[in-house]
Amino acid sequence: MPALQSYAWGNINDEYVFIGGRRDGLHPKQPWVSFHQDFRNDSIYVVNTSTNTVTAAGLQYLPVELKEQLCSSNMQFTQAGDDLTIVGGYGYSAAIDDKKTFDALIVINLRKLIAQVKSNSVEPGAFFYYQNDQFAVCGGQLEKLNDWYYLIGGHRFDGSYNPKGNPTFVQTYTAAIRKFRIFNSPKKQKPEIVFAPDVKDERMFRRRDYNLAPTRYKNGKDGLMIFSGVFQPTTDMPFRSVVELNGDQYLLRNNFYQYFNHYHSAHLDFYDSATDIMHHYFIGGLSEYYIEKNQLKQDSNVPFTKLVSHITRNELGELREYYLKEELPLFMGAGSHFIPSVNVKQFANGVIDLSATLGTADSVLLGFVVGGITADERNVFWSSVEGEKSKALNQWIEIYYSKSDKSEILHSLSSGVTGLECYTNNDMNEFNVEFTLDKKADIVLQLLSINEKGEKNIIGLSELPALEPGFQEFLFEFENKLPAGEYEFIYTRDGIDTRIAVFIG
Repeated sequence: MPALQSYAWGNINDEYVFIGGRRDGLHPKQPWVSFHQDFRNDSIYVVNTSTNTVTAAGLQYLPVELKEQLCSSNMQFTQAGDDLTIVGGYGYSAAIDDKKTFDALIVINLRKLIAQVKSNSVEPGAFFYYQNDQFAVCGGQLEKLNDWYYLIGGHRFDGSYNPKGNPTFVQTYTAAIRKFRIFNSPKKQKPEIVFAPDVKDERMFRRRDYNLAPTRYKNGKDGLMIFSGVFQPTTDMPFRSVVELNGDQYLLRNNFYQYFNHYHSAHLDFYDSATDIMHHYFIGGLSEYYIEKNQLKQDSNVPFTKLVSHITRNELGELREYYLKEELPLFMGAGSHFIPSVNVKQFANGVIDLSATLGTADSVLLGFVVGGITADERNVFWSSVEGEKSKALNQWIEIYYSKSDKSEILHSLSSGVTGLECYTNNDMNEFNVEFTLDKKADIVLQLLSINEKGEKNIIGLSELPALEPGFQEFLFEFENKLPAGEYEFIYTRDGIDTRIAVFIG
């Protein structure tokens, strides 16, 4: 199988179909090479995990618009029965000789498509193609819940990417849930698409490149969880808020902050009926915060991470964030997907039924992390000339559940009302601090520089006695740009320190 990232996938039993995505690594910063069409995936692959075989077919027999959309990346997709439904995606259009967000819904009959790939002749008969501006979205997520499709978040991005905001593109966040149903009638040759009114909310849905996970409750009901994503409306930082969706009810979870794994990455979700605990694991990707040598570190560049984090929801509905002591062997996970093994037992919404899967075994293969981006080092975006320090992976990483493994650490900052955040601005002459107090408290804020010898010097100090409850925002401002390097931030509440190492530059 070739190296792929940011693809769409579906399966019929042990035959897995891979569509679209990219064959290169993290997109370069230059508009003329970023998301270049030479590195799009212009074939469809069928991988049989029982025979360990790969079959590929090109798309030359398809209409141009359909072919180009199937070659795009960051499509929204979900599978129901034999049908894989794809919406939008970003890629090259020959008609405009530029990149755009495609504006169609595509429903694929996977059985027909697999047969076509095996005969090396992918033809329009396996696809239903429907254009509508509502589907011009990339970087969002698509899931089916109670007969409705939920197209959540994402943005419309037309033109060539650049990181400086120069006028080479037009970008619009949906900041919405777009709900629709697909009706198949024997009296009509084509399915009918019916839209519900958009549900718009900047706090909850103005995000992209996030993880959307199916979830399950003790009463047997299914729901969805929105985890992190980028970017906040007022600053180019990831969201750390989590949103819970139950039908038409949407809840922004207060008193919980997601510190790790902020961009889309492989994630796996399983429910333990014996304890009524829902588990969500996030494997690598990119993260504003990470752990290094047992120290919490913050980097506004939101670099690659080797961390695996674990968010649980217990029987009381409380969320907790943990991280594994053992790191991944590579900077990996970004733009990848977790693909469950055919032997795994799942509920109808895709959540793994842990009790039924594990049985009496001490460990079991849950599935695989497939493809994605790997990087040579934590920060490669600005140091790469044309993206040469990262690449797409062609590996399948096996993921096992083990009863005896207790190698997790609770991240105490994630739970509670504090929500401590510290970051620099683009000019690196300010240091911003945000937190929330549940009651009046004595607060001391310190910023320390660290020289090459490891010596620390206080360069910012603010003593705030009897600070009132509520959201707080403070600023250390400097006349000159702060030198690149590692600093230490200390938040002291009523005499108790919380320390975060901050990377600047």
